[in-house]
Amino acid sequence: MIYLKNFWLLILLVFAIYTSSFAQSPYELSYKKDIPLLTVSFIGTVGALYYDFNVIPLTSEQIADRVSNPNDINRFDRRAIKSFSGDSQIGSDILLTSSYVFPFLFLLDQNSRRDYVPVGIIGAEVILINGSLTAITKGFAKRARPFVYNPNVDIALKMEKNAKLSFYSGHTSVTSSMCFFSAKVFNDYHPDSKWKPVVWSAAAIIPAAVGYLRVKAGKHFPTDVITGYIAGGLVGYFIPEIHRKKDKEAKVGFKIYPGPTSLGMTMTW
Repeated sequence: MIYLKNFWLLILLVFAIYTSSFAQSPYELSYKKDIPLLTVSFIGTVGALYYDFNVIPLTSEQIADRVSNPNDINRFDRRAIKSFSGDSQIGSDILLTSSYVFPFLFLLDQNSRRDYVPVGIIGAEVILINGSLTAITKGFAKRARPFVYNPNVDIALKMEKNAKLSFYSGHTSVTSSMCFFSAKVFNDYHPDSKWKPVVWSAAAIIPAAVGYLRVKAGKHFPTDVITGYIAGGLVGYFIPEIHRKKDKEAKVGFKIYPGPTSLGMTMTW
């Protein structure tokens, strides 16, 4: 969910863009790039709050209709209706919380630790944009969670507002955005590292595990977690990518230096 406390973070990021110099960083911050991103975050936050306030819980009649008509759900998603595991929910919560720690691992590296301001700002943009997109989509779609269709689940749980916020999975999108952001930053600081396959594999597997657990918990349909995985991963990867510095000085060319008895030549690329 998006909360009002995100507004102060948006304001803080605007003023932080030009507070430091990042000569050695692979990233660069600028109003041209970051103001549009923060504007999207602001609009998304407002939209998410609007839709969240206007979600009306299911009535007992609507719940009874869904329990009686499970075939209204497409065959691919229908498998999630019978799942309802408290252990799986706890497991997904643990992985979600752990994913917020991954970006802080860059404090252990000398290069990225020196650039904590740009990395921190880009990471905050990832959190804000992904959170806004997830929340506003949930509020707009108002899709009932799988457990609503399960006759063995307490009706009191089904009548909560949260029971209509299935699409798409916030746990999966957040974990995916954090994992792919962390892997992308590691890749950009250590492009020749032998650990890159391990890092990228972990970034792909962890949110997939979260998605699996969310389906097992009866909180989401498979299409919810697949969409959350893709959406979060795209945000986590491309927000750092659009902040990558472009090599403005690199040029391809030749220089010839004539001498008394020979010629010298240099090539740059």
